[in-house]
Amino acid sequence: MPAMYFSAHQYPSLKHRPKAERYAIIRAALKDIRKGYTKRFFVALVATVVVLVRLTRHVALDALPTDWRLWTALAVGFVLLYGWALFEINGPVRRAVEKHLAAQNG
Repeated sequence: MPAMYFSAHQYPSLKHRPKAERYAIIRAALKDIRKGYTKRFFVALVATVVVLVRLTRHVALDALPTDWRLWTALAVGFVLLYGWALFEINGPVRRAVEKHLAAQNG
């Protein structure tokens, strides 16, 4: 079973490198997948906004900050964006970093 990473800095191939070098490698790898990454980020944001609007459509605009529906909607939005971030870190970003390192070494 593959490991679950919560940050790109936890990848085994980056773990023991200096911080500046890790950032440079991640930045270069993200440059390679920029177009797809931007589209997926936009889709994640739109999906989050749609879910938040759907969850809060029955909540009055002047609802109290203690209204549980507002906090539930915000929690769902946070979970959606965090799930997207974990998907990116463990999927496309990791593959891009490994591909970048392989091209550097070979």
